[in-house]
Amino acid sequence: MALSRLEEHANFYLSRGVAPNTARAYKSAQSRYWAFCARFSLPPSSQRQSKSLYCSWLNWLRTWPTAPFVHTCLGCETYTSQKGFPDPLPGSLRLNLVLNGIRRVKAHPPKVKLPVTPLVLHRVRKVFLSTQEDINKAMMWAACCVGFYGFPRTAEFTVPNGKFDPSSHLAVKDVAVDCHTAPSLLQIRIKMSKTDQYKHGTCVYMATTHNELCPVAAVLSYLVCHPSGEGPLFQFSDGSPLTRAKFVSECRRALYSAGVQADGYTGHSFRIGAATTAAAKGIPDNMIKAMGRWTSEAYQVYIRLPREQLASVTAMLSL
Repeated sequence: MALSRLEEHANFYLSRGVAPNTARAYKSAQSRYWAFCARFSLPPSSQRQSKSLYCSWLNWLRTWPTAPFVHTCLGCETYTSQKGFPDPLPGSLRLNLVLNGIRRVKAHPPKVKLPVTPLVLHRVRKVFLSTQEDINKAMMWAACCVGFYGFPRTAEFTVPNGKFDPSSHLAVKDVAVDCHTAPSLLQIRIKMSKTDQYKHGTCVYMATTHNELCPVAAVLSYLVCHPSGEGPLFQFSDGSPLTRAKFVSECRRALYSAGVQADGYTGHSFRIGAATTAAAKGIPDNMIKAMGRWTSEAYQVYIRLPREQLASVTAMLSL
């Protein structure tokens, strides 16, 4: 094989060194940098210039209402690496101090994401199942049950960008039951995730709850009327896949219809709520970690226990 061909292959894999979603965020950051160069009439060659240029660029970015500085810096660091330019970030005390200074000045409390609890699920269920034989609402209810009982990240059961990829996204064929006559266990295979970029895959299991909030019953009832019987697991009657944005907007609409202030709820609220509910029920930490497929102790920041329960620890310690 010719050396040029080997270099072509190397560049191909270099361009795919980060996940697609991360690459999109980095591309946005790179666009900001090019806009900066154009704004100040800097020639393309200036992209190779010194760290002082990056400091000026970061200072320009601070005028933006919101600027994801971490993705911005990493995005341009990735760009320069892919183009064979020197890395502008490592070893630059001045650059890092400018970055930290902007972060401190622009610092603001993060928005609180409310947890979806069983009580919230009951209210959502009444809205989604208020109309008989509505395929779209049955699909949304099934997605909510999987989103809660499966502890998944939203990207693991939706099609974030709206373009279904059977090698990455959840499909009908990824669902299995333990028994076709009287199923009591549902298995869903997740092909890839934030912590599984190389598609080793993992299985999520959900059992019958014998009440209204049953993920097995919700998913199987929806599959009976699935639009095509193939393709994305969760799709609307017109065949379009359930995206992350659509999932969040439909859930918020249902919450508003149920009389719940929905602004604090996001797609991540289901995962947060599952971890919170599990902790409140006394489920061991190692089991919560396994259910959510956390590779670190990050799951602990999702647990939102009531302050009364937290305060009761004081009395328990005195026993």
